[in-house]
Amino acid sequence: MSTAAVRTVPDPRPSVAAMAPYIPGEQPADPGIVKLNTNENPYPPSPRVLEALHGLGEASLRKYPDPLCRRLREAVAASLAIEAEGVIATNGSDEILKMAVEAFVRPGDAVGYLWPTYSLYPVFVEEAGGREVRLDWSESGPTQEQALESAPGDLRVLFVANPNPPIGRLVGLDDLRRLATRLPGTLLVVDEAYIAFGGESAVALVREGFANVLVTRTFSKSHGLAGMRVGLGLGVPELMRVLFRVKDSYNVGVAAQAAALAAWQDEEYTADVVRRVRATREWTTERLRALGFTVTESHGNFLFARRADARDVFAALRTRRVLVRYFDMPGLADGLRITIGTNADMKRLVEALEA
Repeated sequence: MSTAAVRTVPDPRPSVAAMAPYIPGEQPADPGIVKLNTNENPYPPSPRVLEALHGLGEASLRKYPDPLCRRLREAVAASLAIEAEGVIATNGSDEILKMAVEAFVRPGDAVGYLWPTYSLYPVFVEEAGGREVRLDWSESGPTQEQALESAPGDLRVLFVANPNPPIGRLVGLDDLRRLATRLPGTLLVVDEAYIAFGGESAVALVREGFANVLVTRTFSKSHGLAGMRVGLGLGVPELMRVLFRVKDSYNVGVAAQAAALAAWQDEEYTADVVRRVRATREWTTERLRALGFTVTESHGNFLFARRADARDVFAALRTRRVLVRYFDMPGLADGLRITIGTNADMKRLVEALEA
């Protein structure tokens, strides 16, 4: 007796059915394209990374990785002067951001973030059935102080990307400290994906013992390991014990752990890369302003350049094999987010704009 295949997908959770998925930046296959659309590091990772990868033996690939990433966590903790139990390693920083929502947000709970910001936050909130609260921090809107003061006391989680994409503005450490103090029942997640390029780290609040502060980092930006997918969560041990409950058992592979440890330990190389990116960022800012763009000072490895014809410029650059990021949404539709590449990349960008 033959049976017919079931052709109907089971109903997903209502929150999943209603959510809009996150759409990452385009990854073109053509190597000749100048790729300035996903905030990747234009320089290779530390030479120590390849040495560490070449040193991996067959046995290390055949067996499961260390589920606790002990060596990486201990190295990070030592250099940041925090406890190793206060460090968690994850599959990119996106995973630790999602874990924070999974661990603390119940259906109907309020989750806030300064807006505009990293557009993955709303996806996590919708998936969890939470209620998003956007704190207006648009360039034409309230001041930073007003935006922070508008955060209601019933927030379960508050995301503050610092520096904040896509503009690149900073929230000062004193402001973050006041925010954490005013909202003791809120998990303040300080997303420091771009902190190496400008700003004072909120890890200082972890050292001070703030149990409601989670600092997140990534190896994708200043360390040049976007392809390895390694992130970090930093907080007091009591907070980390909660997050470990929702962590996947083997979330960071053997190669990723080895690469991240080698990159983290080569502080001199990373600092040199950061200096180069910052210098190119200043050069590019001046050139874009000379071409009629309004460019707010950025503290990340990217710029947000505004001009009335931004959508047309985006399309014209694409025909000239230069990719940047365009956000078709209120408050951002007159601008382009441009990753800082090598000096040669940015000269190609300027030449394309002049053409």
